[in-house]
Amino acid sequence: MNMILTNLGEELASNGFLTGVFTKITKVMFGDGNGVMVTPDKAMIDLVNPIQLGIGTSIARLGNPNRLYIYTQIPSTIGGITIREVGLFTDDNKLIAVGGNFEKVKPPVSESTEKFDFFIT
Repeated sequence: MNMILTNLGEELASNGFLTGVFTKITKVMFGDGNGVMVTPDKAMIDLVNPIQLGIGTSIARLGNPNRLYIYTQIPSTIGGITIREVGLFTDDNKLIAVGGNFEKVKPPVSESTEKFDFFIT
């Protein structure tokens, strides 16, 4: 899944390129869009309906310096939800990137741990 930078994300990235000091992405949050497909918008400041924090998140650059690879998962103790949006947040809970236009059902509790891979370009 591809994500877009929010207006704040673009501003922070630009400042990072100018100063060499980049904002840290500290959490990945998933949402259900209140039951409706979510179209990402640069003006967003939060998810439509955040419901679950990703765990075991890792972020890397793999070959392409203009792309971040994000890996995270939803634990097996959470289930029976439909993911329709995802957001990347700073340590002070500011939304800097958002993805949507998809639906992924997380099976009921104890059936599996759901893993997610996505990119920011």
